[in-house]
Amino acid sequence: MRPLCWPNTVQLTLSIQHSSEIILLFKYNALSAIEYLNITIENINTDLAFNTDISAMDIQLSEDSLRQTVVASTHLKHLLLRYITLNDAIILIGSSIMPVLEELILINMYDNTLDRFGQFQELCSSTYLPSLKTLHFSLCFPQEIEHVWRMNSFNYNRQWPFENINSYIDESYMRDLNEEKFIPKILFVIYNCPINLLYRHKRAFHNHGFATHASAPIRTIRRRSIQWICDQKYEAEQFNKTLQIVASGQVNELRLTYLNERTNTSMMSKYDSHWNLSLNHLQSVTFNIQSDSIQQCERIAMIEQILDASPNLSSLVIAWRDFQHCSQKYLNLKHLHLLLNGRFKNPKNYFDIHRLNELVPHLYTLETSDSIMMLNEKLIEFILNISHQFNQLVYLVLNKKCLNRSSSKKKLEFTDKLIAASHDQIFHGYNMHFQFYGYDELRIWF
Repeated sequence: MRPLCWPNTVQLTLSIQHSSEIILLFKYNALSAIEYLNITIENINTDLAFNTDISAMDIQLSEDSLRQTVVASTHLKHLLLRYITLNDAIILIGSSIMPVLEELILINMYDNTLDRFGQFQELCSSTYLPSLKTLHFSLCFPQEIEHVWRMNSFNYNRQWPFENINSYIDESYMRDLNEEKFIPKILFVIYNCPINLLYRHKRAFHNHGFATHASAPIRTIRRRSIQWICDQKYEAEQFNKTLQIVASGQVNELRLTYLNERTNTSMMSKYDSHWNLSLNHLQSVTFNIQSDSIQQCERIAMIEQILDASPNLSSLVIAWRDFQHCSQKYLNLKHLHLLLNGRFKNPKNYFDIHRLNELVPHLYTLETSDSIMMLNEKLIEFILNISHQFNQLVYLVLNKKCLNRSSSKKKLEFTDKLIAASHDQIFHGYNMHFQFYGYDELRIWF
Protein backbone atom coordinates (compact mmCIF):
# COMPACT_ATOMS: atom_id res chain seq x y z
CA MET A 1 0.00 0.00 0.00
CA ARG A 2 1.29 3.45 -0.92
CA PRO A 3 2.04 5.40 2.30
CA LEU A 4 -0.06 8.47 3.07
CA CYS A 5 1.86 11.71 2.79
CA TRP A 6 -0.03 14.98 3.18
CA PRO A 7 2.56 17.15 4.96
CA ASN A 8 0.72 20.44 4.37
CA THR A 9 -2.74 19.36 5.56
CA VAL A 10 -3.87 21.32 8.61
CA GLN A 11 -7.52 20.25 8.88
CA LEU A 12 -8.96 16.89 7.81
CA THR A 13 -12.29 15.09 8.14
CA LEU A 14 -12.43 11.55 6.83
CA SER A 15 -14.05 8.13 7.19
CA ILE A 16 -12.13 4.89 7.51
CA GLN A 17 -13.41 1.33 7.44
CA HIS A 18 -11.56 -0.08 10.45
CA SER A 19 -9.93 1.45 13.50
CA SER A 20 -6.63 -0.23 12.58
CA GLU A 21 -6.32 2.18 9.66
CA ILE A 22 -5.66 4.96 12.17
CA ILE A 23 -2.07 3.70 12.13
CA LEU A 24 -1.71 5.04 8.58
CA LEU A 25 -2.69 8.56 9.73
CA PHE A 26 -0.14 8.73 12.54
CA LYS A 27 2.87 7.43 10.65
CA TYR A 28 5.92 9.63 10.12
CA ASN A 29 5.20 12.47 7.67
CA ALA A 30 1.65 11.24 6.98
CA LEU A 31 -0.03 14.31 8.52
CA SER A 32 2.90 16.17 10.01
CA ALA A 33 1.16 19.58 10.07
CA ILE A 34 -2.31 18.41 11.12
CA GLU A 35 -4.08 20.53 13.76
CA TYR A 36 -7.74 19.47 13.43
CA LEU A 37 -8.52 15.81 12.77
CA ASN A 38 -12.02 14.25 12.66
CA ILE A 39 -12.24 10.49 12.09
CA THR A 40 -15.36 8.35 11.64
CA ILE A 41 -14.97 4.58 11.72
CA GLU A 42 -17.52 3.07 9.37
CA ASN A 43 -17.80 -0.46 10.74
CA ILE A 44 -20.23 0.61 13.45
CA ASN A 45 -22.82 -2.00 12.39
CA THR A 46 -20.57 -4.97 13.10
CA ASP A 47 -20.16 -6.52 16.54
CA LEU A 48 -18.38 -3.50 18.00
CA ALA A 49 -20.45 -3.51 21.12
CA PHE A 50 -19.75 -7.15 21.87
CA ASN A 51 -16.31 -8.02 20.48
CA THR A 52 -14.57 -5.02 21.96
CA ASP A 53 -11.08 -6.52 21.85
CA ILE A 54 -11.24 -7.01 18.07
CA SER A 55 -10.37 -3.94 16.04
CA ALA A 56 -9.39 -4.98 12.54
CA MET A 57 -9.58 -7.52 9.78
CA ASP A 58 -6.03 -7.57 8.43
CA ILE A 59 -4.00 -5.01 10.43
CA GLN A 60 -4.41 -5.06 14.19
CA LEU A 61 -4.46 -1.83 16.17
CA SER A 62 -2.15 -2.60 19.07
CA GLU A 63 0.31 -0.81 21.31
CA ASP A 64 3.22 -2.51 19.53
CA SER A 65 2.04 -1.57 16.05
CA LEU A 66 1.49 2.06 17.06
CA ARG A 67 4.76 2.42 18.93
CA GLN A 68 6.65 1.06 15.93
CA THR A 69 5.15 3.60 13.54
CA VAL A 70 3.71 6.57 15.39
CA VAL A 71 5.62 9.81 15.90
CA ALA A 72 4.67 12.83 17.95
CA SER A 73 1.67 14.77 16.67
CA THR A 74 3.27 18.07 17.60
CA HIS A 75 0.62 20.33 16.02
CA LEU A 76 -2.60 18.39 16.74
CA LYS A 77 -4.99 20.57 18.77
CA HIS A 78 -8.36 18.93 18.10
CA LEU A 79 -9.15 15.22 17.72
CA LEU A 80 -12.62 13.76 17.20
CA LEU A 81 -13.21 9.99 16.96
CA ARG A 82 -16.63 8.51 16.24
CA TYR A 83 -17.64 4.86 16.68
CA ILE A 84 -14.61 3.20 18.22
CA THR A 85 -14.15 0.62 20.97
CA LEU A 86 -12.92 1.89 24.31
CA ASN A 87 -10.06 -0.58 23.99
CA ASP A 88 -8.89 1.01 20.72
CA ALA A 89 -9.28 4.54 22.10
CA ILE A 90 -7.11 3.61 25.07
CA ILE A 91 -4.45 2.09 22.80
CA LEU A 92 -4.40 5.17 20.57
CA ILE A 93 -4.16 7.71 23.41
CA GLY A 94 -1.68 5.66 25.39
CA SER A 95 0.64 5.02 22.44
CA SER A 96 0.58 8.48 20.85
CA ILE A 97 2.33 11.69 21.81
CA MET A 98 0.01 14.71 21.53
CA PRO A 99 1.61 17.49 23.59
CA VAL A 100 -0.59 20.37 22.37
CA LEU A 101 -3.95 18.57 22.13
CA GLU A 102 -6.55 20.89 23.62
CA GLU A 103 -9.85 19.26 22.67
CA LEU A 104 -10.65 15.54 22.58
CA ILE A 105 -14.13 14.35 21.53
CA LEU A 106 -14.93 10.64 21.65
CA ILE A 107 -18.42 9.81 20.38
CA ASN A 108 -19.95 6.35 20.90
CA MET A 109 -17.07 4.40 22.36
CA TYR A 110 -18.15 0.79 22.88
CA ASP A 111 -17.32 -1.66 25.64
CA ASN A 112 -19.01 -4.51 27.51
CA THR A 113 -17.31 -4.06 30.87
CA LEU A 114 -16.23 -1.31 33.28
CA ASP A 115 -12.80 -2.87 33.70
CA ARG A 116 -11.07 -0.33 31.44
CA PHE A 117 -12.50 2.74 33.15
CA GLY A 118 -9.56 3.28 35.47
CA GLN A 119 -7.12 3.14 32.56
CA PHE A 120 -9.26 5.55 30.52
CA GLN A 121 -9.33 7.99 33.46
CA GLU A 122 -5.55 7.80 33.82
CA LEU A 123 -4.90 8.44 30.12
CA CYS A 124 -7.03 11.58 30.15
CA SER A 125 -4.86 13.13 32.85
CA SER A 126 -2.17 15.80 32.40
CA THR A 127 0.50 13.08 32.34
CA TYR A 128 -0.53 11.90 28.88
CA LEU A 129 -2.36 14.98 27.58
CA PRO A 130 -0.73 17.99 29.26
CA SER A 131 -2.56 20.66 27.23
CA LEU A 132 -6.04 19.10 27.30
CA LYS A 133 -8.73 21.64 28.19
CA THR A 134 -11.90 19.99 26.86
CA LEU A 135 -12.92 16.35 26.93
CA HIS A 136 -16.35 15.24 25.68
CA PHE A 137 -17.23 11.59 25.43
CA SER A 138 -20.05 9.07 25.31
CA LEU A 139 -19.60 5.42 26.25
CA CYS A 140 -22.03 2.70 25.15
CA PHE A 141 -22.52 -0.54 27.08
CA PRO A 142 -24.99 -3.42 27.07
CA GLN A 143 -28.05 -2.54 29.13
CA GLU A 144 -27.15 -4.88 32.00
CA ILE A 145 -24.09 -2.72 32.80
CA GLU A 146 -26.40 -0.02 34.19
CA HIS A 147 -26.82 -1.83 37.51
CA VAL A 148 -23.06 -2.35 37.83
CA TRP A 149 -22.46 1.32 37.03
CA ARG A 150 -24.91 2.49 39.71
CA MET A 151 -22.98 0.47 42.29
CA ASN A 152 -19.50 1.49 41.08
CA SER A 153 -17.35 4.19 42.64
CA PHE A 154 -16.83 5.83 39.24
CA ASN A 155 -20.43 6.94 39.46
CA TYR A 156 -19.70 8.98 42.56
CA ASN A 157 -16.19 10.40 42.21
CA ARG A 158 -15.52 13.85 40.83
CA GLN A 159 -12.15 13.12 39.30
CA TRP A 160 -11.44 14.04 35.70
CA PRO A 161 -12.85 12.85 33.32
CA PHE A 162 -15.90 11.75 35.33
CA GLU A 163 -17.22 15.15 36.27
CA ASN A 164 -20.76 16.06 35.21
CA ILE A 165 -21.56 12.46 34.28
CA ASN A 166 -25.05 11.69 32.98
CA SER A 167 -26.60 8.57 31.50
CA TYR A 168 -29.58 7.38 29.52
CA ILE A 169 -30.95 4.25 27.85
CA ASP A 170 -30.71 4.27 24.08
CA GLU A 171 -32.14 2.00 21.42
CA SER A 172 -29.84 0.96 18.65
CA TYR A 173 -29.86 -1.22 15.55
CA MET A 174 -26.74 -2.91 14.31
CA ARG A 175 -26.60 -4.56 10.93
CA ASP A 176 -25.91 -8.28 10.86
CA LEU A 177 -23.62 -8.49 7.84
CA ASN A 178 -24.16 -12.24 7.50
CA GLU A 179 -27.95 -12.10 7.39
CA GLU A 180 -28.24 -8.53 6.02
CA LYS A 181 -30.76 -7.42 8.61
CA PHE A 182 -30.91 -5.04 11.57
CA ILE A 183 -30.57 -6.44 15.08
CA PRO A 184 -32.10 -4.37 17.91
CA LYS A 185 -29.88 -3.60 20.90
CA ILE A 186 -30.58 -1.68 24.10
CA LEU A 187 -27.56 0.35 25.18
CA PHE A 188 -26.68 2.05 28.43
CA VAL A 189 -24.94 5.33 27.53
CA ILE A 190 -22.92 7.51 29.89
CA TYR A 191 -21.67 10.92 28.79
CA ASN A 192 -20.07 14.05 30.25
CA CYS A 193 -21.23 16.85 27.93
CA PRO A 194 -24.48 18.65 27.06
CA ILE A 195 -26.74 16.20 25.25
CA ASN A 196 -27.17 18.50 22.25
CA LEU A 197 -23.41 18.63 21.80
CA LEU A 198 -23.33 14.83 21.88
CA TYR A 199 -26.15 14.54 19.33
CA ARG A 200 -24.42 17.10 17.14
CA HIS A 201 -21.77 14.50 16.35
CA LYS A 202 -24.06 11.46 16.05
CA ARG A 203 -25.47 10.44 12.70
CA ALA A 204 -27.64 7.42 13.60
CA PHE A 205 -30.76 7.72 15.77
CA HIS A 206 -33.31 5.11 16.74
CA ASN A 207 -37.00 5.46 17.51
CA HIS A 208 -38.14 8.45 19.57
CA GLY A 209 -36.57 8.09 23.03
CA PHE A 210 -33.51 10.21 22.24
CA ALA A 211 -35.75 13.18 21.38
CA THR A 212 -36.93 13.47 24.98
CA HIS A 213 -33.42 14.51 26.00
CA ALA A 214 -32.83 17.16 23.34
CA SER A 215 -34.20 20.48 22.21
CA ALA A 216 -35.11 21.09 18.58
CA PRO A 217 -33.29 21.34 16.33
CA ILE A 218 -29.79 19.91 16.76
CA ARG A 219 -27.50 22.65 15.47
CA THR A 220 -24.33 21.71 13.64
CA ILE A 221 -21.51 23.74 12.16
CA ARG A 222 -21.16 21.64 9.03
CA ARG A 223 -23.67 19.71 6.99
CA ARG A 224 -24.05 16.02 7.61
CA SER A 225 -25.99 12.83 6.92
CA ILE A 226 -28.54 11.45 9.40
CA GLN A 227 -30.01 7.97 9.63
CA TRP A 228 -33.22 7.53 11.63
CA ILE A 229 -34.32 3.92 12.21
CA CYS A 230 -37.74 3.16 13.71
CA ASP A 231 -39.69 0.07 14.64
CA GLN A 232 -42.63 1.96 16.12
CA LYS A 233 -45.34 4.18 14.73
CA TYR A 234 -45.94 7.56 16.31
CA GLU A 235 -48.64 10.14 16.67
CA ALA A 236 -48.19 12.90 14.11
CA GLU A 237 -47.11 15.48 16.68
CA GLN A 238 -44.46 13.19 18.13
CA PHE A 239 -43.20 12.20 14.68
CA ASN A 240 -42.87 15.81 13.58
CA LYS A 241 -41.15 16.86 16.78
CA THR A 242 -38.56 14.10 16.39
CA LEU A 243 -38.10 14.88 12.71
CA GLN A 244 -37.56 18.53 13.55
CA ILE A 245 -34.88 17.60 16.08
CA VAL A 246 -32.88 15.34 13.77
CA ALA A 247 -33.31 16.96 10.37
CA SER A 248 -34.16 20.66 10.55
CA GLY A 249 -30.59 21.75 11.31
CA GLN A 250 -27.62 21.61 8.94
CA VAL A 251 -28.60 18.19 7.57
CA ASN A 252 -28.32 17.61 3.83
CA GLU A 253 -29.12 13.88 3.75
CA LEU A 254 -31.82 11.96 5.66
CA ARG A 255 -32.27 8.18 5.55
CA LEU A 256 -35.52 7.10 7.19
CA THR A 257 -35.94 3.36 7.80
CA TYR A 258 -39.08 1.75 9.22
CA LEU A 259 -38.53 -1.85 10.28
CA ASN A 260 -41.27 -4.46 10.43
CA GLU A 261 -40.96 -5.01 14.18
CA ARG A 262 -43.08 -3.28 16.82
CA THR A 263 -45.08 -0.95 14.57
CA ASN A 264 -48.37 -1.94 16.21
CA THR A 265 -47.40 -0.37 19.55
CA SER A 266 -49.03 2.95 18.74
CA MET A 267 -51.16 4.35 15.96
CA MET A 268 -50.10 7.16 13.67
CA SER A 269 -52.85 9.72 13.37
CA LYS A 270 -53.60 11.91 10.39
CA TYR A 271 -50.82 14.36 9.65
CA ASP A 272 -51.44 18.05 10.10
CA SER A 273 -50.38 19.81 6.93
CA HIS A 274 -50.09 23.06 8.89
CA TRP A 275 -47.33 21.78 11.18
CA ASN A 276 -44.48 24.28 11.00
CA LEU A 277 -41.82 21.92 9.66
CA SER A 278 -38.95 23.33 7.65
CA LEU A 279 -36.17 21.15 6.18
CA ASN A 280 -34.53 23.77 4.03
CA HIS A 281 -31.07 22.18 4.01
CA LEU A 282 -32.18 18.72 2.94
CA GLN A 283 -30.90 17.75 -0.50
CA SER A 284 -31.27 13.96 -0.34
CA VAL A 285 -33.86 11.68 1.29
CA THR A 286 -34.10 7.89 1.40
CA PHE A 287 -37.35 6.21 2.43
CA ASN A 288 -36.88 2.56 3.35
CA ILE A 289 -40.27 1.57 4.78
CA GLN A 290 -40.17 -2.18 5.34
CA SER A 291 -43.13 -2.36 7.73
CA ASP A 292 -46.33 -3.85 6.32
CA SER A 293 -48.37 -2.68 9.32
CA ILE A 294 -48.11 0.97 8.29
CA GLN A 295 -51.09 1.62 6.09
CA GLN A 296 -50.56 3.12 2.66
CA CYS A 297 -52.34 6.37 3.55
CA GLU A 298 -50.04 6.75 6.57
CA ARG A 299 -46.92 6.10 4.50
CA ILE A 300 -47.95 8.62 1.85
CA ALA A 301 -48.86 11.27 4.44
CA MET A 302 -45.49 10.81 6.13
CA ILE A 303 -43.62 10.98 2.81
CA GLU A 304 -45.47 14.05 1.59
CA GLN A 305 -44.89 15.77 4.93
CA ILE A 306 -41.14 15.45 4.45
CA LEU A 307 -41.06 16.18 0.71
CA ASP A 308 -43.25 19.26 1.02
CA ALA A 309 -41.03 20.64 3.79
CA SER A 310 -37.85 20.18 1.69
CA PRO A 311 -37.80 22.87 -1.03
CA ASN A 312 -34.16 22.20 -1.98
CA LEU A 313 -34.45 18.44 -2.32
CA SER A 314 -32.72 17.15 -5.44
CA SER A 315 -32.22 13.41 -4.76
CA LEU A 316 -34.77 10.83 -3.62
CA VAL A 317 -34.86 7.07 -2.94
CA ILE A 318 -38.42 5.80 -2.60
CA ALA A 319 -40.76 2.88 -3.33
CA TRP A 320 -42.86 3.39 -6.43
CA ARG A 321 -45.91 1.90 -4.66
CA ASP A 322 -45.90 5.02 -2.46
CA PHE A 323 -44.45 7.68 -4.71
CA GLN A 324 -47.05 7.20 -7.43
CA HIS A 325 -49.76 8.40 -5.01
CA CYS A 326 -48.06 11.67 -4.08
CA SER A 327 -50.14 14.69 -5.01
CA GLN A 328 -47.47 17.30 -5.77
CA LYS A 329 -45.12 17.86 -8.68
CA TYR A 330 -41.46 17.92 -7.61
CA LEU A 331 -39.69 20.18 -10.06
CA ASN A 332 -36.39 20.34 -8.15
CA LEU A 333 -35.85 16.57 -8.07
CA LYS A 334 -33.05 15.63 -10.45
CA HIS A 335 -31.98 12.20 -9.17
CA LEU A 336 -34.48 9.44 -8.43
CA HIS A 337 -33.99 5.86 -7.29
CA LEU A 338 -37.17 3.78 -7.46
CA LEU A 339 -37.59 0.73 -5.22
CA LEU A 340 -39.80 -1.72 -7.12
CA ASN A 341 -41.68 -4.85 -6.11
CA GLY A 342 -43.15 -7.85 -7.94
CA ARG A 343 -41.89 -9.85 -10.89
CA PHE A 344 -43.21 -9.17 -14.39
CA LYS A 345 -42.22 -10.00 -17.94
CA ASN A 346 -43.39 -6.59 -19.11
CA PRO A 347 -41.42 -3.78 -17.36
CA LYS A 348 -44.28 -1.29 -17.76
CA ASN A 349 -46.00 -3.16 -14.91
CA TYR A 350 -43.29 -1.96 -12.53
CA PHE A 351 -44.03 1.74 -12.94
CA ASP A 352 -45.98 4.08 -15.19
CA ILE A 353 -43.58 6.25 -17.21
CA HIS A 354 -46.21 8.90 -17.89
CA ARG A 355 -47.16 9.17 -14.20
CA LEU A 356 -43.49 9.38 -13.24
CA ASN A 357 -42.99 12.23 -15.69
CA GLU A 358 -45.90 14.09 -14.08
CA LEU A 359 -44.23 13.81 -10.67
CA VAL A 360 -40.62 14.55 -11.66
CA PRO A 361 -40.43 16.10 -15.14
CA HIS A 362 -36.83 17.34 -14.84
CA LEU A 363 -34.95 14.13 -14.05
CA TYR A 364 -31.24 13.86 -14.85
CA THR A 365 -30.73 10.34 -13.47
CA LEU A 366 -33.11 7.44 -12.84
CA GLU A 367 -32.28 4.17 -11.07
CA THR A 368 -34.35 1.10 -10.21
CA SER A 369 -33.72 -1.78 -7.82
CA ASP A 370 -35.31 -4.52 -5.66
CA SER A 371 -37.05 -6.12 -8.65
CA ILE A 372 -35.44 -7.54 -11.77
CA MET A 373 -36.47 -6.39 -15.21
CA MET A 374 -36.09 -9.25 -17.64
CA LEU A 375 -33.84 -8.78 -20.66
CA ASN A 376 -36.38 -8.98 -23.47
CA GLU A 377 -37.77 -6.90 -26.32
CA LYS A 378 -40.35 -5.27 -24.06
CA LEU A 379 -37.52 -3.88 -21.93
CA ILE A 380 -35.92 -2.37 -25.04
CA GLU A 381 -39.18 -0.64 -25.87
CA PHE A 382 -39.47 0.50 -22.26
CA ILE A 383 -35.97 2.03 -22.31
CA LEU A 384 -36.68 3.97 -25.48
CA ASN A 385 -39.98 5.24 -24.05
CA ILE A 386 -38.18 6.49 -20.93
CA SER A 387 -35.59 8.34 -23.01
CA HIS A 388 -38.26 10.01 -25.12
CA GLN A 389 -40.42 10.94 -22.12
CA PHE A 390 -37.61 12.54 -20.10
CA ASN A 391 -35.78 14.92 -22.39
CA GLN A 392 -33.24 15.93 -19.71
CA LEU A 393 -32.32 12.38 -18.67
CA VAL A 394 -28.62 11.61 -19.06
CA TYR A 395 -28.18 8.45 -16.97
CA LEU A 396 -30.40 5.39 -16.49
CA VAL A 397 -29.63 2.37 -14.29
CA LEU A 398 -31.91 -0.67 -14.31
CA ASN A 399 -31.66 -3.63 -11.90
CA LYS A 400 -29.17 -1.82 -9.68
CA LYS A 401 -27.13 -4.20 -7.49
CA CYS A 402 -29.28 -7.15 -8.56
CA LEU A 403 -28.01 -10.69 -7.99
CA ASN A 404 -29.61 -12.21 -11.08
CA ARG A 405 -27.10 -13.33 -13.68
CA SER A 406 -28.27 -13.93 -17.24
CA SER A 407 -26.17 -16.03 -19.57
CA SER A 408 -23.57 -14.33 -21.76
CA LYS A 409 -25.53 -15.45 -24.80
CA LYS A 410 -28.72 -13.79 -23.56
CA LYS A 411 -26.89 -10.56 -22.77
CA LEU A 412 -25.29 -10.54 -26.21
CA GLU A 413 -28.64 -11.07 -27.92
CA PHE A 414 -30.20 -8.27 -25.85
CA THR A 415 -27.28 -5.97 -26.64
CA ASP A 416 -27.58 -6.58 -30.38
CA LYS A 417 -31.31 -5.89 -30.33
CA LEU A 418 -30.88 -2.71 -28.28
CA ILE A 419 -28.21 -1.46 -30.71
CA ALA A 420 -30.48 -2.22 -33.64
CA ALA A 421 -33.49 -0.51 -32.04
CA SER A 422 -31.53 2.63 -31.19
CA HIS A 423 -29.54 2.76 -34.44
CA ASP A 424 -29.34 6.25 -35.93
CA GLN A 425 -31.45 7.68 -33.10
CA ILE A 426 -30.24 10.81 -31.36
CA PHE A 427 -31.09 11.06 -27.65
CA HIS A 428 -31.02 14.66 -26.40
CA GLY A 429 -28.32 15.45 -28.92
CA TYR A 430 -26.15 12.39 -28.24
CA ASN A 431 -25.91 8.74 -29.15
CA MET A 432 -26.89 6.19 -26.53
CA HIS A 433 -24.14 4.20 -24.76
CA PHE A 434 -24.72 1.31 -22.40
CA GLN A 435 -22.99 -1.53 -20.57
CA PHE A 436 -23.77 -4.36 -18.17
CA TYR A 437 -22.21 -3.94 -14.77
CA GLY A 438 -21.82 -7.03 -12.60
CA TYR A 439 -24.81 -9.29 -13.04
CA ASP A 440 -27.88 -7.93 -14.86
CA GLU A 441 -27.38 -4.31 -13.83
CA LEU A 442 -27.73 -2.24 -16.98
CA ARG A 443 -26.25 1.25 -17.18
CA ILE A 444 -27.24 3.60 -19.99
CA TRP A 445 -25.92 7.04 -20.93
CA PHE A 446 -27.92 9.30 -23.25
